[in-house]
Amino acid sequence: MKFPVVIEAFPETLAGEKGQTADVVLLGPQIAYMLPEIQRLLPNKPVEVIDSVLYGKIDGLGVLKAAVAAIKKAAN
Repeated sequence: MKFPVVIEAFPETLAGEKGQTADVVLLGPQIAYMLPEIQRLLPNKPVEVIDSVLYGKIDGLGVLKAAVAAIKKAAN
């Protein structure tokens, strides 16, 4: 299955603003402690922390699969 994907990176200080137009918001493991705060800023968006193993391996496909799963989970 092919579908268009746009990936953008922003500092956590812009999460509330930039996250409004995102399908999913992914946080780097180094700011996992901010998950509850960003979830409060974006109550209707899936917000997830990137798995530290995927992040460390620079496994973009694995992160993409996790992002798609988070979007599907939020849609149900």
